Amino acid sequence: MRSRTRAIAATAAALLIAGACVAASAPPSAVQDAGTAVGASIPAAVGGVRASAEEPPATIVSDGPLTLIEISGDLSCRVRHIDDDLSEFDAETACGTFVATEQALYGPADIPGGGRAQQTPWKPVLQGTGGTGTDEDPYFIWTVVTNDSITVSQIDSYVPGDDFYRTRITVRGGIETTSDVVVYHAGDCRLADSDFGLGSYDPGSGAVRCHPSSESGVVDPDGRVLEFVPESTDGSHFTFASAPVVWARVGSRQALPDSIDQEGETLDHAIALSWDLVAGDESVGVTMLTRITGAPAVVQPPAPLQGSISLSTAEPQVGDEVRVEATVSNPNDSTQVISRLTAELPPGTDYVDGSVEGIGPPTVSGTTLDFGAVTLAGGQSLGFGFSVIPQQEGDGTIRLSGALRTGELVEAQSTFTAQGVVPPPPVIDPLPWALGAIGAALLLILGATTIARIRGPRRQEKLVREHVRLMPQRATTIHHTTTPDVPAPEPPSFRLVGEPGTWEHRVIEEKP
Repeated sequence: MRSRTRAIAATAAALLIAGACVAASAPPSAVQDAGTAVGASIPAAVGGVRASAEEPPATIVSDGPLTLIEISGDLSCRVRHIDDDLSEFDAETACGTFVATEQALYGPADIPGGGRAQQTPWKPVLQGTGGTGTDEDPYFIWTVVTNDSITVSQIDSYVPGDDFYRTRITVRGGIETTSDVVVYHAGDCRLADSDFGLGSYDPGSGAVRCHPSSESGVVDPDGRVLEFVPESTDGSHFTFASAPVVWARVGSRQALPDSIDQEGETLDHAIALSWDLVAGDESVGVTMLTRITGAPAVVQPPAPLQGSISLSTAEPQVGDEVRVEATVSNPNDSTQVISRLTAELPPGTDYVDGSVEGIGPPTVSGTTLDFGAVTLAGGQSLGFGFSVIPQQEGDGTIRLSGALRTGELVEAQSTFTAQGVVPPPPVIDPLPWALGAIGAALLLILGATTIARIRGPRRQEKLVREHVRLMPQRATTIHHTTTPDVPAPEPPSFRLVGEPGTWEHRVIEEKP
């Protein structure tokens, strides 16, 4: 595969340089004559040089299974399979490459049924063909287009006998400026001469697929497939939907939504891939495959991502700060994307604003911390931490959760038990006991009522225990004033008087 790429690059390098020079320096009138302007610098192996949308498209013709690959001077495409009578795309050429900038969407001038994209046509710069059709030297079509700010070069290559062809899209911006761009490759499927069918997504390869329709709405595993496969997966997105919806999503100039619309339903089906890139004075590019085949190869799904979460203490006091440390790891060789990573806090637990480390600050909604999308390269781990404060007693569980494009979940959790604050002991004011020996003698002789005030938390069992411990051995608690002639009631009781937090306790000392 690498030898194919090297062979194409060696044969067409001069064409790329010449095209970039023409795009950067020539006025619009000269762009139309770019083929003549750069023809002398193109190797003899590159033929059919042209620089006008009015010129016939460049083609690769073979014995198949892809018998025709056709690319226009402004990057529309037509592909035929040996088993079909018509192109694999609706109206022959409802397929193409687009680039969105902050100003506009640029693409082929004519996409059948693609009016909702509302693209500005590319300005063709030049186009050429080459190669001998071997693994070492594939057939290829090299196309260069431009607008007022960026230049796009595209290489489409094919080796007869393969059920796919490869597309390399390269974008270059201004010399002193950079800009965010979205690259799209989209097509309105007409697989097996039918404009209607089903859609699916393969998490193993990242392919988005069109399938023939079926009465049951279930994809036939032995049926044929038209798929776009992103060999460049960083920043890539996909969609399957009805053709008008796909063209509108391309026209939005936003990343595609990673969705299979109306799964299991037969649609006027279309598919697309997109990539988010930054275009500057150095070229950036992506590579993809267009595959038209029978049953797709069985691809093992990626291994689940691994998550863990730990706490600085499992038994914090209410009001204490607890540090939460979390890790998410990707054990696969391929890049995996967590579309939304969240941490769910238990009720009565507050996030400490500004405490996060190792990841961007979360969006806080109630008890949910939303850290957004996370991309992990093969073998990469992400560790991050933040702090929380439990505000109530009891058990609480912090849960880490993330959803992958494949539908898999990353989940981890850790539990703490918040301890209540121990209240201070009650303050006892034994006012009557301060009367001294004379007061005590009078109580023993005459009998009297003694009042003690206990200030502290209203916990009855605490009051009884503390107060009884301080009473004389024969003291009895009652709820009213009494004399030696009136027996004390059982059991003892309390009543609240005065300001909150003060209890009145009446005590009688009987005569011996």
